Amino acid sequence: MEDAAAAAIWGSQAANGVIVITTSKGKAGKPVIQYSGNLRVEARPDYSALQRATAADVIDYEKEQYDKGYIMAAIFDNSSSGYSQSIGIFNDFDRQDIDLAERDRRLGLLAGLNNQSQVNDLLLRQAINQKHFLSISGGSDRFNYYSGCNLTQDLAGTKGTQAKSTLVTNRLSYHLADFLTLRSNISMDYNWGNQGVSNLESNIRAFQPYQMIQDEQGNPINNYFGYNKIENDRLMGLGYLDNGVNLLTDNNLANNKSTGFGIRSIFGMDWKLMKGLRLTNDLVYERLNGRQRNLYNQESYFTRSLVNRFTAYDDAVGDYVKYIPYGDVLDLNYTNTKRMASRNQLNYENTFAERHYLNVIAGADISKRIADGGIQRMLGFNDELYSSQDIDAKKLALGVRDWEGLTQRYVAADYNKLSYFENREYSFYSSLAYTYDRRYTFTGSYRNDYSNLFGADPKLRRTPLWSVGGKWLLHNEAFFNNEWISELSLRSTIGVTGNFDRNNTTTTFLTATRFFNNIADDYVARLQTPPNPKLRWESSRTFNAGLDLGLLANRFVVSVDYYNKFSYDLLGSQELDPTVGLTNAYVNAAELSNKGVEFGIQANILQNRPFEWSSQLNLAYNKSKVISNKITDTNPRLNRPRDVVPFLEGYERESLWSYRWAGLDEKGRPQTYGADGEKVLVPVEESLELNGTTRPRYSGSFNNTLRYKGFNLSIFTVFNLGQVARMEMPEMYGYIWDSSYNNKIAKRWRQPGDEHKTDIPAIPLMDDLYELADDYSRLATLSSNSVFDASFLRVREIQLGYTLSDSQFLKSLPFKSIRAVMQVNNVFLWKANKSGLDPEAVVSRMYYLPEPMVYTFGLNLTH
Repeated sequence: MEDAAAAAIWGSQAANGVIVITTSKGKAGKPVIQYSGNLRVEARPDYSALQRATAADVIDYEKEQYDKGYIMAAIFDNSSSGYSQSIGIFNDFDRQDIDLAERDRRLGLLAGLNNQSQVNDLLLRQAINQKHFLSISGGSDRFNYYSGCNLTQDLAGTKGTQAKSTLVTNRLSYHLADFLTLRSNISMDYNWGNQGVSNLESNIRAFQPYQMIQDEQGNPINNYFGYNKIENDRLMGLGYLDNGVNLLTDNNLANNKSTGFGIRSIFGMDWKLMKGLRLTNDLVYERLNGRQRNLYNQESYFTRSLVNRFTAYDDAVGDYVKYIPYGDVLDLNYTNTKRMASRNQLNYENTFAERHYLNVIAGADISKRIADGGIQRMLGFNDELYSSQDIDAKKLALGVRDWEGLTQRYVAADYNKLSYFENREYSFYSSLAYTYDRRYTFTGSYRNDYSNLFGADPKLRRTPLWSVGGKWLLHNEAFFNNEWISELSLRSTIGVTGNFDRNNTTTTFLTATRFFNNIADDYVARLQTPPNPKLRWESSRTFNAGLDLGLLANRFVVSVDYYNKFSYDLLGSQELDPTVGLTNAYVNAAELSNKGVEFGIQANILQNRPFEWSSQLNLAYNKSKVISNKITDTNPRLNRPRDVVPFLEGYERESLWSYRWAGLDEKGRPQTYGADGEKVLVPVEESLELNGTTRPRYSGSFNNTLRYKGFNLSIFTVFNLGQVARMEMPEMYGYIWDSSYNNKIAKRWRQPGDEHKTDIPAIPLMDDLYELADDYSRLATLSSNSVFDASFLRVREIQLGYTLSDSQFLKSLPFKSIRAVMQVNNVFLWKANKSGLDPEAVVSRMYYLPEPMVYTFGLNLTH
């Protein structure tokens, strides 16, 4: 429910709408036993879809980098800076350790390698999910019950990661007397998880295409992209640990476990005080406990790197000393959340003289939520003895000088601390609905929400929420007589909702975090937020108007809605003068307008026959506009294409800005247009242009369901139209050596004339790079040629099911009905762009793994 009345009833947490969930409950009669289970199989992640450059293209690119002076041994020698295997070969050639023929021979061997099969076989797999649900329900005229147990097991698409959960639910209802009903709803949830090495997906993405995981004999091959291999070998002779990385080894060594337990309970009483008047009392108690235990093996890259960073030469000892003990590292993270809430509500509902219907609700909510937690790190940990080794915390906080002369600091307090958060809220609310003669309905609601998180002034702690509305049921009018139209009504609501920052990052007061500092050997305070006595809740005023139309006894149902949502006092981050002690502050910064139309039609095209066909079509149109904005953009030329300032007055919130692309010049350098329309190499504010919005202008879904006897087939399609997105473009910055490039580098400018057939810039000459600096990469990646039409249509789901009931076959089985289902997700995708990009996989210029095809098989049994 998104209309103003629904949101105002449910308070500040419903600022963006309300989802109402109706839970299952028992019914009078014999016990009903139900089982449902499904198996969900997801195709193995396909990292080849990320459009990365091949090994041959990477090496060809790096040859040009070397020829233009961006790769040379002097950049890396005598430092910890790492490099890929191919750059290592160029360094050997640059030092004249090998000749040109040997260089090209080695590079040729690398160019023929492709690690994708090893990644698939050693690190990835099909993701499999199993769910099993068993319930029993029943009751009598005074008592009903419902109990269920849900078991879930997940195997992720990356090896080493899996999860299990068990959810047990019990709901009871007892009619103690004609005027009193007692209710309870208790659920307990236990979950367990095991995770592989962290950031495995991003590490695979950054893998150089020729970097193999194993040799032909199955021995691990370490990657030294993050650390200088020559210096690493030298340091190992001095007692340092190997800085090489192998994803398979780390994933096999990973010992990351999570557990969680939660209990949620609701106890209620329903009182019938008099005719039409009911009192409902609800008491809610929740307790959730979570624990994350990461044990980093001493042979893992994480531990080796940590120990190496704090290994330094000690003059007093005359040798290199490991100030972080060599052993396992244990990280613990726990959270405990407790919530208590109560809702008491009076509901009066009655009909007078058969024409006047009245429903009045008045109630109060009160809740308290306490969350405490902590993190702890134990170094040199022995899991068998459950003991750790001590460190010199003060020396490490002051810093130790590593072999490169850099000061490395380790502040133990950052990894050993507690947290506490308490939120108290209470609300008063009321609503009224009056209908006259089943023709005219008037509604109204008023609510006040209070919270302790918004300062000491009571006026700042609360926000009034209200709504009024009406509905005219024209089909019940005496003058209305149309056999084709079974329902026709007009409705409208207007109301105000509000919201505040429940993460407590905004406050009216000057706040600071106080902690013990080893360097100062005393407690110190660090400023967090500046004082802002004018800070207010975010608010929205929403107007809705709609029409409902039913045709042919509601065989066809049409709904049309118009909404106008005006949001004000929206929070935003404002940059501050650093001399005040803080870099930014949250302020009530902007006003935003959202207008749109939603259309829906449900049609039972064929019904009351062996073959039935029903369809549902939903369409939506939305447009937003920033009405005002108080946040100062200090540098629009740089910030606007990167969406640094989210609110730009006069434009849509999700506007996408770019530098107006002017092609490449005769040297392959990217160009844009200047203030007077001339082609320039350095963008100015006048170079910016609006390319559209990243939010779909039109969206919708189309669902068709076909039924024949016990069979049913449904096809669910979604579409988004009118939005744009920015694709990933190579930066073409000479000093980037990550060796995991976008495949567009193969189409880069290489010689005069290429500017007429490509928009991928050249690797710049050294003089051009020094002159243009970061503007070269800005134009290469943030110009309008990187913007594409992100419209798409996707067949999200196809489901085929068969239900067997009331047949001779079931008489020999202990079941009333049997239903089998097969479902396929992400079946088909049409996209408007010609680049092969799935628009839903593009986020902030990065192309992530598209949603794979998923197969689900389900079985439902009812006894």
